[in-house]
Amino acid sequence: MDQFYERRIVGRIDDLRTRLEALLKARKFGTLHVHNVTETLNSKGVEFATPLLVMDVCNPLHAKHVLDATANRIAPLLPCSIALWQDGAEVVVRFLKPTALARFFPDVPSLERVATEVQKAITAAVDELARA
Repeated sequence: MDQFYERRIVGRIDDLRTRLEALLKARKFGTLHVHNVTETLNSKGVEFATPLLVMDVCNPLHAKHVLDATANRIAPLLPCSIALWQDGAEVVVRFLKPTALARFFPDVPSLERVATEVQKAITAAVDELARA
């Protein structure tokens, strides 16, 4: 089973990022930060031409649940990260499936349910972005 979800969407990275943020917000996910990897690498003297962003997104209620359920052991794996990079006329949108992370905590049965809910919400937002 592939541990990542990926869609290729025709468009420009900045436009798709803005639209994805709105779609996630409608599903009660906030964007905590957007890392402009291209800009950061270039500012450090490392030449990198591909437009690449990493969005850190979070649903606060789900985050609190998984932090409480794992006694904060899941903290290094939060928030959910969604990568977007320009590939010609398309933008690749890719993220690690939250259900893949739940497998690190077999002693926390509720984690699989929450991870599935989070995964469905993020996947639905990306799928809606692809249809628009």
